[in-house]
Amino acid sequence: LADLYLEPKKREEFLEQIKKTGSIRNFEAVLKQKDGTPVIVSTSSHYYYDANGVILGIEGIAKDITEWKRTAQARQESEDRYRKLVEISPDAIIVHSDGKIIYVNPAAQTLVGASCPEEMVGKPVIDFIVPGFRDVVRENIQKDLNGELSPQTELLMRRLDGTSVIIEGRGVKTLIDGKPAIQVAMRDITERKEKEVALITSEDRYRRLLEQSFDAVVIYKEGK
Repeated sequence: LADLYLEPKKREEFLEQIKKTGSIRNFEAVLKQKDGTPVIVSTSSHYYYDANGVILGIEGIAKDITEWKRTAQARQESEDRYRKLVEISPDAIIVHSDGKIIYVNPAAQTLVGASCPEEMVGKPVIDFIVPGFRDVVRENIQKDLNGELSPQTELLMRRLDGTSVIIEGRGVKTLIDGKPAIQVAMRDITERKEKEVALITSEDRYRRLLEQSFDAVVIYKEGK
């Protein structure tokens, strides 16, 4: 196998490794079929000897892992694309497992005022929620873990400096290293909510002025 199919550099690597212990396991190499089509194999090989202990050659078993490697590469490329999208996402994204944060993207760091991921990773996710909203967050986490669709929720989130922001977010169950985890996407809606409150306050003030006015006021809308 080593002499017939492997390229010189790979053959040298193969022989060097087998010389050390007399055998080699799961050695990966690219072979070529007669038509030139490359095949990725994983081989386990060893020396075989005659009755006097003289090395007669190398024998082994090779397994075609071409499709497995292609699938693994495609999966890795997909994960890389997803990771890059998460990293540049304007929405804050937090992943937590067993109640503790295991990943935050840059937007999440900005949201809570963290200068690096280490200021958040490893800490209980509930610590970043203002106490009055913790029960609803716990309920949503349980729904997510059960595979249910938890509702998009507005709540107050605590920043590292002690101030709070109004956020809306939703979680979804995922798996990290085979363990259940929750991925949460959030966005800061503090400014939007403040504008809504200001508008309501303004409309309420205007209504009160009209109600207290001694002048007759008529509001009409022009039709076509």
